[in-house]
Amino acid sequence: MKHIARLICLLILLTIFVPAGACIFCSTPVAENPAFPSDLKGWGVSGHNGMDNLAFLVLKKGEESNNGKIAVKLTDILPPQRCAEPNSFFGHVRVNLQIYNLSNPNQKCDLTGLLHREYRPIKCPFISDVSAIHTDEINLYEGWAAFYVQ
Repeated sequence: MKHIARLICLLILLTIFVPAGACIFCSTPVAENPAFPSDLKGWGVSGHNGMDNLAFLVLKKGEESNNGKIAVKLTDILPPQRCAEPNSFFGHVRVNLQIYNLSNPNQKCDLTGLLHREYRPIKCPFISDVSAIHTDEINLYEGWAAFYVQ
């Protein structure tokens, strides 16, 4: 009877600790460390990949920039998740942005989980001037992201 009780306890412990321990031995995907952009354009219409842009911005986490009408804030830089597949969504560095009109800063649109080199259309009822965001570079180690506002 004692052997059966010990066997049951052992099975319970294995059921709990083996799945939890599996993640201890996996690695976190390595994030790229791009160089800081040398051509800072800021606000103003400029072309990139055949698209008209309102701005090319480089912001650090928590920073924001505006053109007197629209503000863009880099709210977070998310590292790759531990044990994620390297080429999966969670295996990449991602950024969260917030866009709002300066005339009504309470009406904000959050863009979450933007990937490196991602083009994302914006469907925000409060912002009519911005149609998309295109992330260019994300540097997790230095805490900045470069992106086009279109």
